[in-house]
Amino acid sequence: KTELSYKMGNSESVQRNLTTAQYVSAPIFGTFLATHLINHLTLHFGIDFAQNLQNTFRLFYQNPVIEPILLAGALVHVVASYTKVYLDI
Repeated sequence: KTELSYKMGNSESVQRNLTTAQYVSAPIFGTFLATHLINHLTLHFGIDFAQNLQNTFRLFYQNPVIEPILLAGALVHVVASYTKVYLDI
């Protein structure tokens, strides 16, 4: 365990909170990730098809209300994961 994990207090509580953050952010992050990967896979059906699908997806994930939620979900998920690895909990 790192010195920081001891300074943060009860590691079980910290782990529980980080895991909860991951559970909450996973569907948000996963939504963007799925649309991104699906778009890449559609390149096998031709560039025009992939570009049309990408434009459709952009209506969703570049929406001024949804985009910050997706970015926050990705950030929370990555930071919580990194913190758990760094603290070795």
